[in-house]
Order: sequence, then structure tokens, then C-alpha cells
Amino acid sequence: RPSLEYGTLGRKYLLTSASQKQLEVFIGEFDKGGSTGDEPYSHGDSEELLYVLSGTFEVQVGNEFFRVTKGDCINYRSSNVHRVQNVGEEPGEVMWIISPPSM
Repeated sequence: RPSLEYGTLGRKYLLTSASQKQLEVFIGEFDKGGSTGDEPYSHGDSEELLYVLSGTFEVQVGNEFFRVTKGDCINYRSSNVHRVQNVGEEPGEVMWIISPPSM
């Protein structure tokens, strides 16, 4: 599957097809220190779930910060500002599940 450069030191892969109207699933790979970007961002108003496949991440949602590791998940509205950063010593991987898809 093709990858897109994403944020800082990251790549993302779309797992669902463009024809899928109710569900969007991405894999995000982040090198040590990588993130979704320097600043928190928002998009649309969908339900978003982040599941950690490997590594240690800090997830910011609004003014709250959460430390999550392999097997952990967190969900939030995509309209809330959010940011994800790999704070571990190794590369890490997460999966986003978004419903309905948001841009």
C-alpha cells in the first residue's frame, strides 16, 4: 500500500478504500520523536479512535495529555484539537479508526 509523509518523522497508510463512506482506517508509523505535527489540530466532527500497535505515545486532546503504550486506545471527537507524539525510544505504530470519514 502506498504511504504518505505525515507530520514530523511520520508516515501514514490508508487501509480502507475511498468508496467506504462510513469508516476510515489509517496506520501511522512514527520514528522516535515523530508526531502528527508541531501543533494540535482538528478536522471534521467524527468519532476517532487511536489504538497503539507498538511504542509509547503521548496523546493531547484539548488541554489533557495521555501516555499510551502497546494495546492501549483512546477515543475523542476529531473536532477537538489533538496531537500524537512518539515519546518512546523506538519507532512506534498506531491505528486510527474514524467514523464517519473526515477530511
